[in-house]
Amino acid sequence: MDENEYIDYYCKHLLVTKMINEKMGFYDNDISTTNFDQALFNANKCGIDKTKFSKSLKYVLTKHKRNINIDALWKFSLAVWMWKRFSLVVMPEMGAVDQYLKLINNINQGLDLKEIVFIGRLPNKTKDINISLTDNILIGKFFDFLYSQELAKHVLTEQNINSYPHTNYHFVGDLIPKRTLAYQIARELTLLFEHYYHTETLDESLKDIIMRVLSFFNLAAKTANNTDYNKLFSDAKTGRLQIFDFYYDVGYLNGLGVLPFSIIKNPDSVKERKTYGESAEE
Repeated sequence: MDENEYIDYYCKHLLVTKMINEKMGFYDNDISTTNFDQALFNANKCGIDKTKFSKSLKYVLTKHKRNINIDALWKFSLAVWMWKRFSLVVMPEMGAVDQYLKLINNINQGLDLKEIVFIGRLPNKTKDINISLTDNILIGKFFDFLYSQELAKHVLTEQNINSYPHTNYHFVGDLIPKRTLAYQIARELTLLFEHYYHTETLDESLKDIIMRVLSFFNLAAKTANNTDYNKLFSDAKTGRLQIFDFYYDVGYLNGLGVLPFSIIKNPDSVKERKTYGESAEE
């Protein structure tokens, strides 16, 4: 077996297709398309070193008398980390045009505006205050202003329209909690080990190995063990830990206070439509 052992096995047995629409789907977890030069560069920037990884894993494997291909585990872990940590997302920024059109469109669709709330902060104060308009006359005057040519002329400028919609690119790992990222990577390692070793439940040695991998990707304490593994999965199951699986679903990060966004996938990972769970060879 070579360093691609676990990647090849994963892509043959555990590749899953996500559907975008009726005509197209993509392999969300096709880690064979990973740019490893970029992955190694990112790892180096994050202080993640293969030599230290290998030495530490050798100790754990010897302790648990486990025969695991360290080079293959390193490359697999690096690929999963790259996939989960550095998926690019595009997030729309709510500019003047967006706010104006959203409000006008909702009003045109029959929005019954009962209250207008202004949030502000007084000079030299640290706490925000709310000022509400509920009077029909004031709200009516606000409506008149919304539909005025003066406002439209200042908002719908050529410069604003040319930059509409305005978006920013972010790495998923910069948006989701560190522990969520740890769970996502631990789950992929768990799926691989369960399938590879034909078991429905990992023993303590494999859980220890997974936590050691996470520690080297700065996602768990150096002393993390199978107890920490059990806690991580328990918190995900009970909802104490937000999982955030579907990066491309609108509004999945609403709970964190950011706007909806859509995923930008690696073009090489887009395939013809297949069913869930089909292998890359089929």
